[in-house]
Amino acid sequence: MKNETKNCKFSKPGEDDFYDINEYNRTLDSIDEELMNLEEKKLDKTGDSSQTVTVFDEEVLRENLESGENLSLTHGKIKKWFSEMKDIAFSGRASDIETDGANRFVSDGEKKNWNLKVSADGNISDTKIQSLDSVSTEFPVPEGGETSRQFFGKVRKFIQDFNNFKTGIITVGKLVNNGSTTAEGYALDARYGKTLFDLYNKLNEDLDSMKFYTTPEQLGLTNPSSIIDVVSAMADNSLLYISVADNTPQYQTLCPKYWGLLEIIKINIYRVSLKFTDINDIDINNVYQAIYHKDNGFSGWKRITVNSDLALQILDTKTVLTLKNNFEFWFDNNFGILSRCGKNVHLNMLLKGKKGIKHSVICTLPFTPIKSEIHSTTLADGTYVEVRTLNDGTLFYESATIPTIDWWPIDITYTCK
Repeated sequence: MKNETKNCKFSKPGEDDFYDINEYNRTLDSIDEELMNLEEKKLDKTGDSSQTVTVFDEEVLRENLESGENLSLTHGKIKKWFSEMKDIAFSGRASDIETDGANRFVSDGEKKNWNLKVSADGNISDTKIQSLDSVSTEFPVPEGGETSRQFFGKVRKFIQDFNNFKTGIITVGKLVNNGSTTAEGYALDARYGKTLFDLYNKLNEDLDSMKFYTTPEQLGLTNPSSIIDVVSAMADNSLLYISVADNTPQYQTLCPKYWGLLEIIKINIYRVSLKFTDINDIDINNVYQAIYHKDNGFSGWKRITVNSDLALQILDTKTVLTLKNNFEFWFDNNFGILSRCGKNVHLNMLLKGKKGIKHSVICTLPFTPIKSEIHSTTLADGTYVEVRTLNDGTLFYESATIPTIDWWPIDITYTCK
């Protein structure tokens, strides 16, 4: 048998060959062996391919795998991909990645610093400024484009300058609309200026209503025969203050001395106080006083001060006097004096209006009067008050009403024991 199959080379009898059972059996055995080889080499869908050998070459291009291609092509593509992978694909270490100036990894320290930064529209409520710029300019104004150190340095300096400035200014809360505040650091409100202005105008009106005589000619008396003539010629609420000397001989005979100063205060014909001061020598030698009352007449001149009697004492009224019966001192500490020169005592003080009890003791006097006397004072509102210096050592309020003006004066002179 010269003919064979193309692939497995099985014998094929020719047309002229006789049937040979042995040849037939050999052919069957060869077929059986080849079928067994095929069975052993065949890979089922769920079979084990661990021993399968594939021969392939690396592909030229990196291409994706396609369904239906043979294993050698698939493995060639895979090999191409693996051959071009870098070390990082196999080590997993960031250090195996190649970097350059434009593309690189950041360190943990750099990442921490970046995390501490705030974006342009971020929240800076927890941001800390370690130091501020020192600024010497007074009341500096921050400007755009400055760093936080510069900006807040100026803000701090502005606040410091303002704190220094505000200690010297008067704020609205330090303005008072009264005349009784004496605490340091306060100022009068403009509204109280109107009150003071009204009082000033009232004082001017009171002064305008008071008549002043400074020359004998103003009285219209050419040759008065007595001091009573002078008093009678004066208007109510008037003051006479003239110099007695050789050029006023008509007055020399009316006074206790030929040279001196004559003072007369006339409230009305019932209340007139006279005083004459001798200025003949360089030192004041004698001071004379007198009073006049229409019903009681002229008291006559009485010398109340002599050089040999001088033993001057000056006391503060608010220190030595204790007011009683709801009387109160006026708040202004610039007013108030109690002086004694020999036996002559002068008391001047201001009391609050609307305070006190009528017909009651004002205070006890430190120098006891030698006798009881009554003293009258005309007030700014045209009313008058009367007080008595009693020989029991008290100052007594005689009037039936209490003054209603803000303050009223007591200005008296008396002789002590």
